[in-house]
Amino acid sequence: VDFATRVLSVRPVLAEPLVKDTRWTSVGGTTIDVTAANRYLGVEKITVPAFPAGVMAAKVQSVVSQAGALGDPFGSGLRTVWWVYGVGPVKIVFRHGGGAGAPVTTAVLVSTDLTPVPSPPDVDYFPLRQGLKGTFRWTNSRHLKQPEVQSFKVDQAVNGSARISVSSVSGPIKEKGAY
Repeated sequence: VDFATRVLSVRPVLAEPLVKDTRWTSVGGTTIDVTAANRYLGVEKITVPAFPAGVMAAKVQSVVSQAGALGDPFGSGLRTVWWVYGVGPVKIVFRHGGGAGAPVTTAVLVSTDLTPVPSPPDVDYFPLRQGLKGTFRWTNSRHLKQPEVQSFKVDQAVNGSARISVSSVSGPIKEKGAY
């Protein structure tokens, strides 16, 4: 199994929406033997051959661990990926496990016909804080032609998880309960 298959095919690679300091785990590899603890670090300007004047990119750092890699930590290490909205990954740096002398693999985007678009705002639209109240309006031109309006309240919040009470204000979905 080649390097790219072992450490770069981890799914899901990105959590959405990207909010600074978001953390998530993912699994992948050809035999689902690769795990990654991921963290979004924010947006920064980066220069690669495909964008010599520089481009704004979302920076995601992952601690990648391959099961059974004892004595051969090549598939484990610290992976940093810079993602450009509308393009995809433009630079990957993988610091392999194995101590101070371990290799570093770097890949950069050399050329593309894709055009970067501005990244969405780095805003947490749904912070999980106890007592937070709000109203959301949902719509979809295909399945939800009439908007659904729901109110919510965060009843309890601990460690990035919460119990939320939701009730329908108007629209086609009649929902009330705690989740």
